[in-house]
Amino acid sequence: MRLLLGAGACAAALIAPGCSAHESPAGPASPSFSVRTTPRLDSGSLQQVADALVERLRCGDRDEYRDDLTFWDEMRGYDCVDAANTVSVRVYGSADSVGQVLAPWADSLSDGSAVRRGANWFVIGPAERIAQARPPRGAPEIEPATGSVASSTDEQEFLTNCAQYTLDEAVRMIRDERVPPADGEYYAQAFRGVETDVRDSIGRPELDRLRAVEDQDRWHAMLSPHGQTWKASCRTAMRQHEGLGDRGDE
Repeated sequence: MRLLLGAGACAAALIAPGCSAHESPAGPASPSFSVRTTPRLDSGSLQQVADALVERLRCGDRDEYRDDLTFWDEMRGYDCVDAANTVSVRVYGSADSVGQVLAPWADSLSDGSAVRRGANWFVIGPAERIAQARPPRGAPEIEPATGSVASSTDEQEFLTNCAQYTLDEAVRMIRDERVPPADGEYYAQAFRGVETDVRDSIGRPELDRLRAVEDQDRWHAMLSPHGQTWKASCRTAMRQHEGLGDRGDE
């Protein structure tokens, strides 16, 4: 079971402030992870931390994530895929992102699942399996604690919803589907130019590889190398909305 790869809950209100793609289907849970202020990690550091965390996990089969297509922030990560015993490793550029991603899932951890986290990373899965992970020097583990989680800005919520839209649109392309015309007009106004950028960036060879994979949960990882390009398209779309994009997204 992959706890953190579900679709967003805001398909009908993608540009509405306060509607985040990381709300759980039953509504947001009470925050239960502390927030630490640390510098942003650059792309190279993200990869180094992710590689170190996954190194000692026994992965017979794993997916690599080059970004999170359901969240605004840059991410590197892995899934050690093993049916109900999957372990997920995630490392984000911003320390605030870890709390924002984890908070909706805090009350859903059960059946032996647990979380370990650092300022910019977390590992989630069966307790006995995530115990194998060894945090790298310079990115130590911190104790989960009850505390406030930094609220997403309007810009971050827009980018989170737009990122989810890029993933949804890519999946529709794989399935050879289109949204209904009325919905398409809405998305075209909300995320101007993004659909074209997503569809133009997936060539026939990649599309054939994706369609050959029956486990659709794996498509996110396979599409994740497009993350930074698609999020750049989302930032361009965001600047076309009055009041968004003036303060940045971090």
